[in-house]
Amino acid sequence: MKAPSDDIVDSVEFHEPVIESTKIEMAQIVAVQELNKYRSCFSCKARVEPVQKGLGRCSKEDCQMLQKYDVCPEQLYKQN
Repeated sequence: MKAPSDDIVDSVEFHEPVIESTKIEMAQIVAVQELNKYRSCFSCKARVEPVQKGLGRCSKEDCQMLQKYDVCPEQLYKQN
């Protein structure tokens, strides 16, 4: 049986810059009229709805993943 380190091969060095230029633009948000949030699915990023204590289910019909609601990522959005 060979060791995992036997499969490691050094890469070829390159001397050209990876990024030729970078442009950074700064903006400042001065006001938000209304902002809402929802929990999103770990798998497909769709909205997760609470179904029972501590659990939520993805609202996307072809996903429906059951997950721990409190740790699902929060997504912010502006209400129209």
